[in-house]
Amino acid sequence: MANSNRQFFTHDSIDEKHLKAMLANLLVSLILCPQRIYLVSPWITDFPLLDNRARVWDSINPAWGQRIVNFSELLLFSVESGCALSMVLNENRINSSFYRK
Repeated sequence: MANSNRQFFTHDSIDEKHLKAMLANLLVSLILCPQRIYLVSPWITDFPLLDNRARVWDSINPAWGQRIVNFSELLLFSVESGCALSMVLNENRINSSFYRK
């Protein structure tokens, strides 16, 4: 069986647009073929991630409507679609608003 681990490190100056596109595509692929998700980050906040203004992603979830979908919504929908989520975060006030969603 092939190794299916995916790791993303952002300590270099990576183009934010490409990183967001890669993350959105990864989460959509996990919605279609659910697997365990490990999210390890010292800090996490919500951010706009998937552009559905042209309704391109309606076949995945028509409830998103014609708007930009946030990271937390995409992550939650992946869990609702069968993914198991394990998160490792610092105990920090910044993180608490994200994992309460």
